[in-house]
Amino acid sequence: VTSEFRNKKIPVVYLDRLDQLETNMSWHELAEVSQESLDNMPFDNLRTYAADKLSVAGENIKESSLVLQGKRERFFSVPQEENLLFLLKESIKQDVKEVELTKALDFLEPNKKSDNKPGKEENFRMGRSSFLLKIKVTLMLGNLEDAYSQIDKKAVADWSYGKQTSGCIYASIL
Repeated sequence: VTSEFRNKKIPVVYLDRLDQLETNMSWHELAEVSQESLDNMPFDNLRTYAADKLSVAGENIKESSLVLQGKRERFFSVPQEENLLFLLKESIKQDVKEVELTKALDFLEPNKKSDNKPGKEENFRMGRSSFLLKIKVTLMLGNLEDAYSQIDKKAVADWSYGKQTSGCIYASIL
C-alpha cells in the first residue's frame, strides 16, 4: 500500500491518521481529515478508504449528511454497482434518492463538466461497464426513453448487429 501511495504522490500520513482517529474515537476530527483526504486523493480504490471513514464518522456523530457524502464519494471513487447500491440504500434511507441518482448520472456522463469528476490525469474512461451503469441509473430515475435512446446510439457505434435495445435494457436490469 505504501508504494501505491508514493507512486501516486499521496501522503501516506492520511491512512495512518484516519486509522488513529478512528481508534481514538475522535469522530469530528475523523470527519474533517476524511474530507481533506478525499480532496487530495485520486479517484481510485484507495480513495474509497477515506470515503468509508467519512461514513463511519458521520454514523458516530449522528450526522446523516456525512454518511451520505461518504457513500457518494465511495461511488465517485470507484463507479461500480456495489458502490452504487451503498449510495442508493443510504439515499433511500434519507429520502433523497432522486437527487443522489441525478448526481450519480451527472458524474457518469462523459461530456458533462463536474467538480467531482476526476481529471484527464485520472484516466477516467466511459467503458462498457460504465456505460451500462449509466443506463441502470437512467432506468432507476424512470427515464426509459432516454435509456433506449442511449442504447440505440451506442448500438450503432459499437455493435454490428443493429439495434438490440430491448435485449440490452433487460439484460442490463438483471
